[in-house]
Amino acid sequence: MEMSAKRFRAGWVLPLALALLGAGSCPASPPAGKTGRGEIRTVYVIPLSHLDIGFNTSVPELRAWEKAYLDDAIDYAEEYPAYRWTVESVWQLDQWLEQTPDPAAVARLRGLIDQGRIEVTAGYAGMHQGLLGAETFNRFLYPARRYEAEWGLDLDTAISDDLPGSSWA
Repeated sequence: MEMSAKRFRAGWVLPLALALLGAGSCPASPPAGKTGRGEIRTVYVIPLSHLDIGFNTSVPELRAWEKAYLDDAIDYAEEYPAYRWTVESVWQLDQWLEQTPDPAAVARLRGLIDQGRIEVTAGYAGMHQGLLGAETFNRFLYPARRYEAEWGLDLDTAISDDLPGSSWA
């Protein structure tokens, strides 16, 4: 089944948010006999998703999705001041840049990164941690150095999610 990137991005957000909120299941006041101390007044629902490189589609098609996702994130961040986006891996940023010849678009992204509204993480891609030795792990971070040097970024976060985990060693 082919799924458009736009439908994939937006189709699950509202149902997920409603399910997590319980659609009115939170009481307006503490139950009888409770003092209200530690009462939760606000619940923030932050939908999170990510793409496994090559898992749900071919890499060439995923490259196009990455371009569309980051283009949308830039537009949303400029339209909505509270909007934030995380570029999960340097690979994703590389894909966007390879498909974005317009220097003005790159400047828009860099401006949002400088404002802290779009975050770039230091890992190159999702790595199977159980296979990473010390040197391989170092090399996993090497591509980020280019953005630190050329763009003046301080990449202090790396994401490695949804992959076979690390052994006790």
